[in-house]
Amino acid sequence: SFLHALAVALTDATSGGDRVGVALDERPVPAALSIATALILLCVCPLLCYHCSLTCRNATTSEEIKGTFADRANPFDQSCPANCRHVLCRPLPPSRLHLRSAAAEELGGPMILRNDGGGGEGGGGVEL
Repeated sequence: SFLHALAVALTDATSGGDRVGVALDERPVPAALSIATALILLCVCPLLCYHCSLTCRNATTSEEIKGTFADRANPFDQSCPANCRHVLCRPLPPSRLHLRSAAAEELGGPMILRNDGGGGEGGGGVEL
């Protein structure tokens, strides 16, 4: 709907009509939301493009800032499709965060962790 509102506003602005001003007077909330959305997109889109370029080169932000591979080829760079596949399609490693035990400590009570893959019958739970 943002793109539609933008297209209508641009069409009206170039046709010389005063419909944009009338629309802003009649419906200020959608106009304000459209402006806020545009500002957020203007801030986020360059960041997205920068990180897409890092992904295509299989580089980190730290390597980019330090210029680690400025004078030589990045040994981790395979090709853009292979790098994207490596980043986006690989299985996630197991988490090293123990959020359930941290929550149990904060709440002050025992928390049951199941190692059977869900809430099935037959126990398999460990009380913390």
